[in-house]
Amino acid sequence: MQTFRNKKIFKIIIWFVVFVVIVIALNEFMCFALEPDDRNSESRAMWKNYREQGELDTVYAGSSFCLVSFDPDVIDAEVGTKSYNMGTYGQPLPQSYIAIKTAIKEHHITTAVLAIGYYALRDSDESTNAEVAFLHAQAEGQPLNKKIGIGLEYITQPDNITRGVSLNYFSPWIYNHVNYSPSEVVNNIGNKLRGEYEKEGWEDSFRKGCVTENRTLDYTDKEQTERTSKAMYGNEPASEYGLDQLDRLCKLCKKNGCRLIIINTPRPAYDVISYGIDEYFDQMKTLNSFLTERGASYYDFNLAKPELFESHIDYYASSEHLNTKGTEAFSKSFGYFIKKILSGESNEKLEREFFSPDEYIEREYKKYGD
Repeated sequence: MQTFRNKKIFKIIIWFVVFVVIVIALNEFMCFALEPDDRNSESRAMWKNYREQGELDTVYAGSSFCLVSFDPDVIDAEVGTKSYNMGTYGQPLPQSYIAIKTAIKEHHITTAVLAIGYYALRDSDESTNAEVAFLHAQAEGQPLNKKIGIGLEYITQPDNITRGVSLNYFSPWIYNHVNYSPSEVVNNIGNKLRGEYEKEGWEDSFRKGCVTENRTLDYTDKEQTERTSKAMYGNEPASEYGLDQLDRLCKLCKKNGCRLIIINTPRPAYDVISYGIDEYFDQMKTLNSFLTERGASYYDFNLAKPELFESHIDYYASSEHLNTKGTEAFSKSFGYFIKKILSGESNEKLEREFFSPDEYIEREYKKYGD
């Protein structure tokens, strides 16, 4: 009787294992057949190059402001740091948190620099798809146990465990898929088999995470200059959501002994002024007070005095982004500045490197206020 029972239990285990294997295989097939190929995404390129880094003590995180502003090669040569730019296009604060948390855990970094813009602190319209795609990119090429660990850590978070993502994380084809028509599915499979989504040199362009833009903003082009950040995103004040995300990041860095520096990267003066002088400086004053209370540092390089960083009209690719020339100039300036921070220079002295809002208005507003 005992032998019969053991055989029955053994058969149940075997059938369960077969069932699990079939489910996993079916899920993998559905991912291959339905999920659009995103091997060329900047998230995948960023994480792939991150994995190839050796020792790191500093990382830069944030959206395209970060990606095009901080050149680790230039800064490291100036400061002697070992850094990497973890910025990606459109990176919202939760993804910046993931990037910095990973660098703290894996490299025990001592400094994290977050680049933000005025509208980074609004309520997020980030989709679950984007958030999970970022994590899948992080897990790409990792051992199975690390892939599973990244997913389990995410889906077991209190904010996620009751959401559909807790069930669908390992099946991204459920929420990220091509059109279900047979022709679209066949075309997707064919493209993947032929490797037609691959783009030569995409990952190389990230170098140490920095991507430069080789165009220059044409100030005579009315259409270009009217595309201000305010026109594209509005000038709503910081939201509770945005401040909560910053608070979470401040706590993470404080707990792990990691210096957190928040930077407003430079942009053309007319773009800053487009928000409205009162709106812009009120928001930045609120942000500065909020971060100071939490032990983080905040500096707005739009207010930098010429001795620190002198903004030139040919430094910009758009109203938001530095171009190649501007990236190099800003990176040198930031290297000079962060060297002072690392040497222990007081914040009082550091703040002397920047204009007050009134001084900035006096210097710049006359040029663009009309």
